[in-house]
Amino acid sequence: MANSPAKTLSGDPSQSASTDVASSDAGGMPRFKVTHKFARITARKCRLVADLIRGKSVNESLELLTYLHKRGARLIEKLLNSSVANASNQGFLDVANLFVSEIHVDPGPTLKRWRPRAKGRACKLLKRTSHIRLAVSPRS
Repeated sequence: MANSPAKTLSGDPSQSASTDVASSDAGGMPRFKVTHKFARITARKCRLVADLIRGKSVNESLELLTYLHKRGARLIEKLLNSSVANASNQGFLDVANLFVSEIHVDPGPTLKRWRPRAKGRACKLLKRTSHIRLAVSPRS
């Protein structure tokens, strides 16, 4: 399984998305996987959105993500569109039959910063990142 070169999401080179196309699961059905690493959002906030679309069809998930007012919804929507595009580019014509078979949001590295406070003190700021993995596959 060869990964394609990393794509940039939203113009920031520190955010990369890699694509693993048409790997098969145990049942022999193709899975179209997409990964977004170092997303500048906490895993806890992004998991709220991921739990909403897990197991749903692609059309239903895209409709739900379009009207959801959370920042994680925009990131996951881009990943979902990318995996659907991968499926159609690999010759899988029945895109309406796809569903979100797997979605994981794991914590990434934390950027540690300091914020000056009163009386010469400082408070620690933790800028958390996350790794988002999404896979779509056809319903059998």
